[in-house]
Amino acid sequence: MKPRQILAGGALWCCALSAQALEALVYTGDPDGSSHHMISELAQAAEDSALQLKPVATSGTLENLKRLSEDASGLAVVVDSVFANLADGDASRRALVADASLIHPLHYQTLQLVVAPGISSIDALQARPVIAGESGSELRAVAVALADALGIEPQWLPAAANDLGRLTTNEAAAMLVLSDQPLQSLVDFPGDEYLEIFPLTISDLPAEQRRHYRSARIDAALYPWLEQPLETLAVRRSLVSAGADSKDQCYRVHDTVRLIAANLEELRQGPNAAQWREVAAVDGQDGNALGPCFLAAARDKIQRLETIEDFPLHAEVALGIAKSRLERAEQAHQNGDAKLDWLAAQALSAADRALERVNQAD
Repeated sequence: MKPRQILAGGALWCCALSAQALEALVYTGDPDGSSHHMISELAQAAEDSALQLKPVATSGTLENLKRLSEDASGLAVVVDSVFANLADGDASRRALVADASLIHPLHYQTLQLVVAPGISSIDALQARPVIAGESGSELRAVAVALADALGIEPQWLPAAANDLGRLTTNEAAAMLVLSDQPLQSLVDFPGDEYLEIFPLTISDLPAEQRRHYRSARIDAALYPWLEQPLETLAVRRSLVSAGADSKDQCYRVHDTVRLIAANLEELRQGPNAAQWREVAAVDGQDGNALGPCFLAAARDKIQRLETIEDFPLHAEVALGIAKSRLERAEQAHQNGDAKLDWLAAQALSAADRALERVNQAD
């Protein structure tokens, strides 16, 4: 079989084992948002590669995860804090992320918490009305994740035409904005005698939540009535993959990570340079990424096969071969063996054959 070659950023590299060109839909978010623009740039950089990325505009993280659950070959951009909050939630929330995995960190986006007069602490928002997008929107999901991390339960209100007025009349206690840019209606507002931007710090969060955020700053120049810069938080967006239970999906994940690494310097010179400068090449991006993916997929399939009651006799030999090959691949992984890609691919192929035998019995 010919090695699979990818041309990215002028650098030719190959990741053997498959010669098939692949396509991946990437669910991004707002068509005018930075995530959609960034993925569109990456897709353009990948035009001559074996992986074709197709950005798809959506309403954001929750829709992206829902689409990903229905598209085993997809990728998506999500807000890390929302992803983690869903994973720690009840069964219905966990179901949205059950088959997804984070594959590459992207850029950050700033949180701006605008508060009504008299709000002097986060605890003052407990059970109070807070404006944060529509129910089911990405902004609402970001707000819920932040509130859970801060240990408060506000009463959520959808956005309306006169949100700032609702704050000044105490109809709402606060409003959350997710943007690196100033809120124009707040720029034009009379001043901080009526409203304030509340500072948010990493130390406000429990230790296990801090990795989903970073410290950020709202410059005084952002709003003419702001007297000094304020500390706040920024949330990170990352690429996630549908469950990698096939070789093709492993290739999509692997190739996407490598495409980002190969084109990163060029992307940092483009129209979304500020966002791409926040992107760091993931650890091990020049190393072996396919083998562990194949290995995880094979391990998962074999574990599922072993849970089948009344396992068909005619599939037992195939399962035995798959387990034997998995054992060899696991050993290669532990020893750092250069043959890991090949051995893990063999284990995954054997697991697929065993699964086919089981399905034939049905």
